[in-house]
Amino acid sequence: MIIEAWPYIVGIVTFIVGIFALRHYLKKPHIKFSSYRADVSLSNDEKEERITLLLAHIINEKQSLGDTAKGVTGCVLYRAPGVNHGIGLNASAGLPWSKSFSKNIKTDNKLQSEQDIQNALENILFNRIAKDIPQGRGETLAVAYGIELTNKMFLASIIPIEFPLPKSSKNQKIMHGCFIRLEVAGENLPSTMSDGTVIIGDSWTNWTFPAEITKIRTSNRFENLLLRLGIG
Repeated sequence: MIIEAWPYIVGIVTFIVGIFALRHYLKKPHIKFSSYRADVSLSNDEKEERITLLLAHIINEKQSLGDTAKGVTGCVLYRAPGVNHGIGLNASAGLPWSKSFSKNIKTDNKLQSEQDIQNALENILFNRIAKDIPQGRGETLAVAYGIELTNKMFLASIIPIEFPLPKSSKNQKIMHGCFIRLEVAGENLPSTMSDGTVIIGDSWTNWTFPAEITKIRTSNRFENLLLRLGIG
């Protein structure tokens, strides 16, 4: 009798485990990334400086059994610049959350130098404390920024990482790129990464980023065959 009942016992146990696994999957926060650009100004009683921002909205999608994403932090995975602006090693850096802001941001900070502007951004706009993101809500990561004063771009890490821009050229239009992916993780949120993109530009304000990067050719014949078949 025990032998005959064994398949039923296995079936019941499998069903129960499946129910708990499905509940865990549905309860886990499901994150969606949405990147956009913002143009703002910083001003005090003496002067005004223009800034461009690359921001990413991190959305905890609403679900029937979804949960708050707790203690969430973000970072950027990037390809560090190599020699002569070639492709360097993979690296990562923590990113701040962005506070709410208007197009024209008033500050008591000095705005005489690049360091002054970075300090103002850190004090006024950036928040490096982990966030809880309720179900159906979102928070915004500050990813990168460009500064008019020095015509430079930086990743918004605690020690700003400069994104190398090309020197001006009268003969041709030169643009440099910085390949990045975003990653968020929290107490109940495993590491979740965005699709890859690339910041490409030639000045603090003339830059953009595609919604996605599609590989169409590699140096490997087998990989090229897989790409033609729609794989990878």
